[in-house]
Amino acid sequence: MKGTAIARRPGEASTARRKSDEHRSPVRVFEHLVADGPDAVIYADAAGFIRYWNAAATRIFGFAEREAIGVRLDLIIPERLRSRHWERYDKVMGGAQSRYGRPTGLDRVYDPSVSR
Repeated sequence: MKGTAIARRPGEASTARRKSDEHRSPVRVFEHLVADGPDAVIYADAAGFIRYWNAAATRIFGFAEREAIGVRLDLIIPERLRSRHWERYDKVMGGAQSRYGRPTGLDRVYDPSVSR
């Protein structure tokens, strides 16, 4: 019914808009991209324990989220590469620059376990 006005109680329209805006908030969009995107997203803490594991990680690595959460990254690192990996990982977690750049501090900005 084009052009037909619908009577609303005071505040009703703003509530609907607020819910719509919350659905499109940058945090919600980010969470959706991380959870449902085609790429594996794995978050590990400074000690190397997996704290976040998305559906694509399950598809790519073959481990369910419940199998990966709380387990060290050794789960997905080939045994022959582990000593070299942990040597560099520990240095970078200690503040050294990696070949990918400086540590970002994302663990202080976004902690996926908080939204669980």
